[in-house]
Amino acid sequence: QMHYELLSPELIRSVSMADFQQKGMQRLNEMSVHLGQSPSGRLNFYYHLAAMNFHTTIRSFEDAEKHGSELLQLISENSLLQSDGNIAAVNIELSGISLAGGNNQAAGIFAQQAIDAGGLVAEQRLQAFRLLALSQFRSGDYTAAAATITTALRRKDTSATPLAEGRLRLLQAAVALEQKSYKESAGIIARCCALTNDHRGWMPGYFLLDLQLNLERGLIDVAEHRLDAFRHSVRRHQLDGKNGDLRLSAILFLLNRLFKLNIAYKNLREKESQRIHLLHQNENDYWWNPAGYELIRFDQWLLRRAG
Repeated sequence: QMHYELLSPELIRSVSMADFQQKGMQRLNEMSVHLGQSPSGRLNFYYHLAAMNFHTTIRSFEDAEKHGSELLQLISENSLLQSDGNIAAVNIELSGISLAGGNNQAAGIFAQQAIDAGGLVAEQRLQAFRLLALSQFRSGDYTAAAATITTALRRKDTSATPLAEGRLRLLQAAVALEQKSYKESAGIIARCCALTNDHRGWMPGYFLLDLQLNLERGLIDVAEHRLDAFRHSVRRHQLDGKNGDLRLSAILFLLNRLFKLNIAYKNLREKESQRIHLLHQNENDYWWNPAGYELIRFDQWLLRRAG
């Protein structure tokens, strides 16, 4: 049970991230002592799994990758744990960890290893391909990212997992947007509507990318309408505000100000420099997750538009 409690702050009733970090380290130390007293492959597996999840949550990505690598080695050496599915699943986790930590090359290697291992259900397969394409996208290799996504979407079982398919297609739309293929990007986004139901996942990313696209195309009335829908959906599901995602709240605030300033990006940069700086610092509650839904990092996009 203890390793499950290290998955998120809520599960060990933490009042803050600092509290979660303290309690989490205590739980890990308890697990380590127990493992030393009664060593077993199964306990070792759960220890490294818990440690990997814990360090990922507190954004200690080097430590998370270390425990993930230990987990991979353990699986490969233990006949009871060894399976293509387990190897692929851990590689997927390691790919996401590497992306979040800014190591695009390692992320691509782990994602490819997950794909090569096999044993993946449709949702995992799409996730592995998305992580591979993301590693290419973050490295600026849009041609490779587009090719990877096309390969993934050829499979007939893709439509069986609409949210996983939607996330992959949204990345495809982001690739097209960065290549200034606006019509192509718009057509792809129109096929990602399932993400509006992904309230605790990529729903904000769907609206944000759609807004970025329409603003770049100069479709201001359309963009304003989409911003209203974005704002309504976020508030309805209580994703912003004091107890919500502060980075998302700041992005919505800046988008609202942008429209009030008649889409004057330079004026926005001058009047809201402090808030933009918070996003640009990329720390604590304003951290940007390179593996998450904010496919085209908002503060960088905004500054590019301001010139």
